[in-house]
Order: sequence, then C-alpha cells, then structure tokens
Amino acid sequence: MYKVISTLNGIDHILMDVRDEEYILGTPKLTLQLNAAGVFTFTIHPTHPEIRSIIPLVSMIKVFKVSRDNTRKKWMFTGRVMSNECDIYNTGKVKCEGILAYLLDSVVYPYEYQGTPADYVRQLIESHNAQVNDAKRFEIRTLDLSDVDSNNNIVRANRNYPTTFQELKTKVLKSFNAYISAEDADGTLYIDCSQSILHYNSQCIRLGENIIDLKQVKSAGEIRTVMIGIGAENDDGSRLTVTVENDDAVAEYGRIVGTVEFEDVTTMPQLTKKTQAHLDGIIFTSNAIEIKAVDLNMADEEVEAIELGYCYVESPCNDLDHKRMLVSKMDIYLTQPEKNTFSLGAAIKSVTTSISHASADIDSRVKRIAGSISPKIQSAVENATQMITGAKGGYVVLDCGENADRHPEQILVMDSPEKETSMNVIRINKNGIGFSTSGYNGPYANAWTIDGNLVADFITAGTMFADRIRGGTLEIGGEKDGRITVLDKDSNTVAAIGREGVDVFKGSIRGAEIIAGGTNNADGTITVLDEKGGTVVTIGKDGLTVIKGSISGTTIISSDGEKWIKISSGGITMGSGENTTGKINFSTGGLEFRGKELTFCMDKIKCGTSMNATNTKTAYTGDIKYAVKQEDDSIGNAVMNFRNGILMQNG
Repeated sequence: MYKVISTLNGIDHILMDVRDEEYILGTPKLTLQLNAAGVFTFTIHPTHPEIRSIIPLVSMIKVFKVSRDNTRKKWMFTGRVMSNECDIYNTGKVKCEGILAYLLDSVVYPYEYQGTPADYVRQLIESHNAQVNDAKRFEIRTLDLSDVDSNNNIVRANRNYPTTFQELKTKVLKSFNAYISAEDADGTLYIDCSQSILHYNSQCIRLGENIIDLKQVKSAGEIRTVMIGIGAENDDGSRLTVTVENDDAVAEYGRIVGTVEFEDVTTMPQLTKKTQAHLDGIIFTSNAIEIKAVDLNMADEEVEAIELGYCYVESPCNDLDHKRMLVSKMDIYLTQPEKNTFSLGAAIKSVTTSISHASADIDSRVKRIAGSISPKIQSAVENATQMITGAKGGYVVLDCGENADRHPEQILVMDSPEKETSMNVIRINKNGIGFSTSGYNGPYANAWTIDGNLVADFITAGTMFADRIRGGTLEIGGEKDGRITVLDKDSNTVAAIGREGVDVFKGSIRGAEIIAGGTNNADGTITVLDEKGGTVVTIGKDGLTVIKGSISGTTIISSDGEKWIKISSGGITMGSGENTTGKINFSTGGLEFRGKELTFCMDKIKCGTSMNATNTKTAYTGDIKYAVKQEDDSIGNAVMNFRNGILMQNG
C-alpha cells in the first residue's frame, strides 16, 4: 500500500490513504528513472479535505510505501508541485518533480577547475548549496568517481552560467558513465554519485509468474562507424581533432560519421584513445525491453520489491534465459499495480563474434590503462593479459575430496589431469584462492584467503587504497613523477614528498635533529621567506644570515674557535680563549678594555655628565683614569679631572 502526504509550512496533510475513503487520489502515477528527478502525477477531487494544501512551488508532496499493519514505511519520492490544472468540474490535475530537480535552481558561475572527479562534484554541490535556502541543500553521502584515462586528474571550465544539474549531466554523468540519485531522509537531502549500480533485485521478473506483457525494441539509431574526436582549445583558439573509424562496422553499415567532445584532453594520443573507446561503445545495436509486470511484493511483503537496479529476466520464448538486465525506469500506478511498467536495457553487441570482441575488449582495456601508468606496470598488465588470453590447454577439476558421493569441495585448475602430477595449480575453496608452482601440496606462496590477507611476491597496481602500509623500504619517483601527499580532513595538501624534495604547506616539522648540507648535499640551506616570497633568514654551511627582521633570545654567542663575542641583556663581552679583553655594561654604562692599545678615531671624546653653566654652552664634568709608568718602573694610577669642561688636574 501507498501513502501520500503534502507538507505545507512544516505541517503534514494526508492526500491519500486507501484505508480512508475521504483521502483518495485519482490515477496516482509515480515515474522513477536513473539520472532523473522523477515525476509524480495525480488528480484530486474538489471535495478532498486537503485540496488547499497543494500550492505550486511551496507544497512538498511525499510518497511512502507502507506495510499492511501501518507499522513500517519506506520513502519513495519527495517533490515540489510544478503545476495544478483544473478542468470544468474543478478536478485538479497535479504534477510534481523530484528533489533532484533542485539542482536546476542554481547556476554554475564561470570557473576553471583541475583536480579529481570527486572534488569536482563536491565543488558543484557546494556552489549549489551556497545559492539556495536550507530546504534545497544536499549532503553528499556516496561519492565514488575516478578517471583512469587522465590519471584521476581532470580539467573543467565553463563561462556560460549553466544550471548545476546541466553541468553535472554533461561533465560528470556522461563523461564517466556515472549515476546520480537523491533521497529525503527525514528532511535531510542526501545525494549519491557513483560509476556503478550496487543494487541487485532479488525478485526475478519471470514469464508465467509476474510478467503480464513484454516488448523488445532493437535500436540502431545511435550507431556511428566513424567518429571525429574534438579535444581542448589551443592558445590560438583552434581545437585538437582526430578521426577514427571501425573497419568492421564500416563494412557492415557504411560510413556513418559522428562527433564527440573531450574538452579536458590536450594531447593527440589521449584524444585518439578516448575517441576510439567512445566509438567502440556505439557501433553496436542495443536491446531495450519494456515489461508490464506485477510486483510480487504487493501480494507478499516478504518478497523484496522491485527497485531501480539490476534484476534477472526469464522468458525462454523471447530468448531471455535468466538474463541480467538493468531496470532503468519504473512507472508505478499506486492504485492499479497491474499497470506497472518496468523498462530494462542491456547492450547486446552483435557486429563481431563474441570471441573476437572479447579479444578487442581486453586489448582496448590494456591500451586505456597503459597510458596513465608507468612502463613497469604497463609491462605487468601486458604480461598478465598475454598469459590469461593466450592460455591453451589445462585441466579444470571439481574435486570432491573425501565426499566423492556428495558435492565438490574445491575447484582445481592444473597443468595435468591428476593432482599428484601437477606442478602449476590454482586451488579455490571456501577458505580462499591459492597459487602454487610446486604442486598440489604447495607451498602456496601467492594466495588470497577468506580472512582478507593477500600473500604475494609482487603487487603491481596503478592505484592502491589502504589504511596502513608496512614495510622496510618505500620507493617513489624513478621513471614517473612519484609523489607522497599528506592531506588534512578537508582534503587540503599539508605536505608532499616528491622527486624535487619535501614541501610543507602547513603545520610544523618536529624532530630531535635537522641536518642540512654535508658531503651528500654541499649546498644545504634552510631559507625562511616572508609573505611576498622575499628571503628573511638563511641558514647554511657558512652560518646564519638575517636579511631583515630581528633575532630574539637571552644570549647570542659567536666564536671562530679562539676569539669570541657574547651578547646578552647585560651587555657585550669579548675575549680570546679563556681571557676577557673587553666589556660594555648596559646597566652601568661602563666601558672596559684590557690590552696594550686603545684607539679612538673620532672628533670628540666626551666623559662625565653634562652641565650647563651659562645656559648657552654644554660642559662635561668627569674623570679619566689611566695607568703610568713610575721612575722605578712600577705602574701607578693617574687621573685627568674635568670640571665644567676645564682640565683641572692631570696626574
């Protein structure tokens, strides 16, 4: 059963509840489709008690599937009223569009972007949220996007102010063969975007069980045999172009030319590869099936209801023998379930034989992956492809072990028919997959076990996701631009280690010791820059150089090993070895030097305190003490007394 409510100004109004004759809608029909907002239409009688709760663009219409005992409900649709027509009898005809259409209410301002596909989607959703009110904002729940062809680094730009939904559709959904959907969970709007559909219907659509009618449509309208690929714009305004064709398709259908744009592709090899891949995907006829079927969940709630996603179809008389197909659209009649229609589609490739197409498909995958990975990985991929596709002979054995009269317990793939004589063995059982080159009894040096452990001599991968990697040596760089990047919780780069060195963009470096220079790096230098990129301080093998700013500290000591100078808050002290040769006392103003000679190169020497006797001139009063040699060669003290600038006594 279904229940429909209208939410107006935060208050829920019941529009349809089949248990109450007052709350009835005419021909309520819900259309759900992949990568579409969904549509809900119905008619409402003028005597309906809640007819005034339906206001275009203001009322929110929600559809729930409820259990017979009304204890459980499942959300199916939330949308806003887009139109409300009335006929001569004042019967209203209402049309609602789903919440995904909120992305039509915002625009994408001119931008240029380079980064991952996932971050690109985040940027678009954040831009949308900034333009609309709270009720139309989305939270990203699932985001699973990648682009192997560009090494997960895409370029996007637009200056034409498209809607957010239009930009997502053309530059994400079509470019990456992705799917987008939205869900209303108690008022919070979640959005999911992924390149795969994970939902599999357990209910099979089967002739003689729930199929009422079936129609197959074979379409060749989108077939192209020649494709012109258009790449990014060059500096002079021209566009990179390439033309590819499929010889087999041209021979069968003739030359049918089409175009495809890849605005982020800047090189001819990548443009050729992408154009060829696009052509390979549209040179085949396709089958679309439209089925009228009864959802068995309506009769038995224990049976899972049919939803958008994969399901199996069985209709032997239509050459559909347990065929997996994608439910891409559903027309659900809430009060007439026998009219429900499910649209299913699956590409049926028919230009060449299955064997030759399988070889071409494998070869194209190798070429697609190889363009973005290192030669070592490319070599490993090509070697694995050659080993798998070129394998002939061998023996596949269903081994029952001790249960010969019952069911098999493992699968063996071997180079001889007997376990005892085989050397190369692939062994698959309930505990995992093992690979042995030493016979059936192992050892299985390469294995993937049920507890999640992967044992291998070498792992060759283009991209690896892991919570923790442990090992003795981690090597990056070499033939490719190897790089280790550390991100914060907002995916901003904190630090990076690459072939050019270590870059720290935020945070701090902590450690007991930092060493620069030495024999391995003769020019080791630590440089501090200001906000404009100018040098403030450099620390190198020749010492510390302060270009601007200040040095703060309690004591600064400079020494060349013998002679030294010490600067502190009390003054300046200098010396040689263990002997002090001079002092300047900041507290008393005293100056003391110990040596054979003191030379002053200046116009005046002033000592003592200043005194102004005549109010016009400044005179100084003070004493200068010095040592003199006596007649007996002893050392005595002498004083020069100045009073008001006049030498009063000498000696």
